[in-house]
Amino acid sequence: MPVAVAAALAVHQARCLRQRPDPGGCCIEAFASRTGAGILSASGCSQTSCPCALDWIGTLLFDSGYWSEENLNAPGPARLIASGKARDLPQVDHNVKPPPEDADAATWMLYRLATEEGSATYKRRAATVEPVNGHLKDRIRLRRFARRGRAACQSELGLAALVLNLRKFCRLDPRLRAAALAA
Repeated sequence: MPVAVAAALAVHQARCLRQRPDPGGCCIEAFASRTGAGILSASGCSQTSCPCALDWIGTLLFDSGYWSEENLNAPGPARLIASGKARDLPQVDHNVKPPPEDADAATWMLYRLATEEGSATYKRRAATVEPVNGHLKDRIRLRRFARRGRAACQSELGLAALVLNLRKFCRLDPRLRAAALAA
């Protein structure tokens, strides 16, 4: 299990109202299938303040830089990984037939991207991910790194992301801020 998924699961398990060590014991309905292991829904107890609903991840969206056998077969939340540039993605086919059960992970991912639901979900990536990059460039003025080396650039980007998140946190309604700090 990837470290980020394990950490998110540990945080969720500590916050779960039912205090159950397994994901199936809380309000999140877990599932695993050939089309991608992940979390199906977070509507178990139907309480709006339930931390299980707040911790629900849903489907992760990745660009083609993450296309690898390791990422396609990794356990964790459901994911859609592009196989190439937008022009190279499979076209939506209303009559697309699922691949055989013994097909490899790449074939299943291409099938999921060719479905109407998969295509619509992946299209949301541009509206959710790319504005953050533009905001870092325009508002934070992070157009180039001041330090050299991969570790230095990663730490500088981490600091810029922290500043961005703190600015958003300070603009929150005071009641929401208090609730976030209490959790």
